[in-house]
Amino acid sequence: TVVYSPTNYFVSVPVLFITNKILNLSILQSFYLVRLAGLIAWAFAFYFIIKFIPVGKWAMFVFALLPMSVYGAATINADTATNIFVATFITIVLYFYKSKKVLLPKDWLVLFSALCLLSLAKPGYFIIAPLLLILINKTGGKNKFMSLFKLISVMTVPIILMLLWTYL
Repeated sequence: TVVYSPTNYFVSVPVLFITNKILNLSILQSFYLVRLAGLIAWAFAFYFIIKFIPVGKWAMFVFALLPMSVYGAATINADTATNIFVATFITIVLYFYKSKKVLLPKDWLVLFSALCLLSLAKPGYFIIAPLLLILINKTGGKNKFMSLFKLISVMTVPIILMLLWTYL
């Protein structure tokens, strides 16, 4: 897990710090509480993901309740955060795709943040970033070239972040 960024452990590390350093629990108790906290965070995340995804609620529900997904959420690993980031990214893209409005700067910031989290989670999952291309008509421009330029520019910084974290 040397290659993984700290974003993958956004639940595990704080809970481990609190249980081990502040509450002075044993390692075994701390690990069980970290596993429980990871499962709870995963359940809350998928509750909101399923709530906000405009299409495919049942597909996301089935994905969330696959035995391997539930088991992975109850263990200490990077896959829990990665699954949350991937599902969140897909939900955000589909939400903007189904909306009737043109993307505002705050919407671009949300997309950019989700893409940064996705690129830092695991580099291989960046392959779903071209899903942004379905938003080409939502960029607000009549010129397809400029719309494509906006989408590619949003993808550039996460690619740089991913490469910097992976190779430095």
